[in-house]
Amino acid sequence: MSDDQPSSTGDDRLEEATDSEVADAIAAVDERTEDDD
Repeated sequence: MSDDQPSSTGDDRLEEATDSEVADAIAAVDERTEDDD
């Protein structure tokens, strides 16, 4: 029944993972932009 509760833990975990991925992507893009400049 834990999988049938998309509200707190699942959402929090997904948001955290997304935030980390987004930060990583931003860092990569920033490095690419600096190199391109």
